Amino acid sequence: MNIKEKAEHQEIHALHLSRKDEARKCRDEDKEQAQTDDKTLSFNFDLEAVLSTPKGAAGPFFYVRKLAVYNLTVYNLGNRNVECYMWDETEGKRGSIEISTCIHTYIMAHNDIKNVKMMSDGCGGQQKNYHFSSMCLLTVTQHPTLNVIDHKFFETGHTHMECDSIHSKIETKAKNVPVYTPDGWAQLVRLARTNPKPFNVTTLTHDDFKDFGVRNQYLSKISNGRKLGIHDAVWLQYRKEDPDKIFIKDTYDKNIPFQEIHLKKKRGKTVVYPVSAYSQRLKISSQKKNDLIKLCQDGQIPRIYHPFYENLPSSETVKDCLPEPDVTEDSE
Repeated sequence: MNIKEKAEHQEIHALHLSRKDEARKCRDEDKEQAQTDDKTLSFNFDLEAVLSTPKGAAGPFFYVRKLAVYNLTVYNLGNRNVECYMWDETEGKRGSIEISTCIHTYIMAHNDIKNVKMMSDGCGGQQKNYHFSSMCLLTVTQHPTLNVIDHKFFETGHTHMECDSIHSKIETKAKNVPVYTPDGWAQLVRLARTNPKPFNVTTLTHDDFKDFGVRNQYLSKISNGRKLGIHDAVWLQYRKEDPDKIFIKDTYDKNIPFQEIHLKKKRGKTVVYPVSAYSQRLKISSQKKNDLIKLCQDGQIPRIYHPFYENLPSSETVKDCLPEPDVTEDSE
């Protein structure tokens, strides 16, 4: 690395650290407001590493394809309550449809609130996209008392969220504990904390997931002519009084005004949204199901759980993927 490259690297690193501090300050302010104002709902959320199922000691379990179980964790900054939305790969995927559904469900379950302040990482494929924004616009419009949703993004890889601690507790609880089904993971998650109260788990099926991205619109642009898209944002805001606008910043500075993304409808039939995302359970590959059935036949999975695996939908045409890099698995 030459002198110029080193200087650029140091500058980028300094910017990351600065944004990390700014994000933490925003989080602390949102937390304080939620604790003193019962009309404000503040939370952060994150998707946990894939939970492989069944989970056991290395050996027969290690070299086979396993079922993926997902956990979207929401941490309430005001009262420390934790909500875990869980599903397996036959019920949904791991993308913006699923994340949007969980957050919409969470916000709509809170009555008599006026402000939502949420924070997450900047993962574009899951919540930093127009699909998630469409959900936020619908939510702020539909909720009877909600006026504003603020969504701020942590500096990816540089900020510790409360959800990280929640996931660490789950991993600790799961250490060397066999888990044979998605329901087993749900039970384990509930017991991962006792104080101040256990984690609440909501199990989702394919019938629960909604597609918020079918709103028949296109995007036009922006207040001062400067190109700024959602992927550049560190702060997005949605207002009940402006249902066709997204307010956007690339800074946490309260004194810098928002720019506006204007949404305009395309010509043609207007689609009533959201719509059901999936009409049936999603199929896993036949190879994966064969691996799971073999674990049953070899006695690695107790007989009581065999019907669950025998009834998994599968297809020869489904492409089998390698395990995702953040899969949780015991190493001993």
